[in-house]
Amino acid sequence: MIIYVIRRVKDNYGKELEIKLNRQLPDFNKPFKRYTHREAVELVNELGCKNPQNTEIRWECEKLLSAYHENPLFIIDYPKGARGFYDREDHRGLAYSGTSTCYTRRLW
Repeated sequence: MIIYVIRRVKDNYGKELEIKLNRQLPDFNKPFKRYTHREAVELVNELGCKNPQNTEIRWECEKLLSAYHENPLFIIDYPKGARGFYDREDHRGLAYSGTSTCYTRRLW
């Protein structure tokens, strides 16, 4: 769906975005990388952004993780304590939040 939406926006408003905002939307390629929360935290720590396990990924680390990838990526299997109380729990009854997050390089 992400590729479809970006293509539609690009087809319908690409010239306008380029003229008014001096921006070009990228062409993304599937498949998008998926990381568990644990893997994502390990990666950002290796890249130099210190983020404790079992916590929300810090904004600075999200930015670094996004910049490290050309295409959007998903983070799955957040520990329950790493998301807001309003996020649903995993339907399998695991100790994870039932949500995922999509990150991408800054488009604008």
